[in-house]
Amino acid sequence: MIKTKIAIIAMALLPYSALADEAEDCMTEALYFEARSEGPVGMLAVANVILQRVKSPKFPNHVCSVVHDGYMWGNVPVRDACAFSYWCDGKSDKVPDNAIKLEIEYLVILALEGATVSAVEGATHYHAWYVNPGWKGFIARIGNHLFYKGVE
Repeated sequence: MIKTKIAIIAMALLPYSALADEAEDCMTEALYFEARSEGPVGMLAVANVILQRVKSPKFPNHVCSVVHDGYMWGNVPVRDACAFSYWCDGKSDKVPDNAIKLEIEYLVILALEGATVSAVEGATHYHAWYVNPGWKGFIARIGNHLFYKGVE
């Protein structure tokens, strides 16, 4: 309940912008499907990666464009050809659990306001520990995710 009140207060303080609302929605969706089992620090670390990509000239410059980046066939993402696996896994992208969604929305607001996990500073990539994409530039492990910077 306290987290919800803090999130509502934080949202009231942010200037209204449809683009900001869209970014919050896309980030919430990504954190739910990519990191909901990681706890607050792991979810914030994934949010930091998304925001690092937004800042980088190598990636799209909006949160939704970053998390929905990948190959498309018409308006449909090509299965297993996306930067964030949940986006093109063929399953629904609607967050089904409102209680968890509220907690994630709070973390999203913190991330968009500048909260960071120092261990993943500069990271633009991560993956689950059990896959091996062969990336170089490892900087940290948080929960089940390995984080990288300088990946080409």
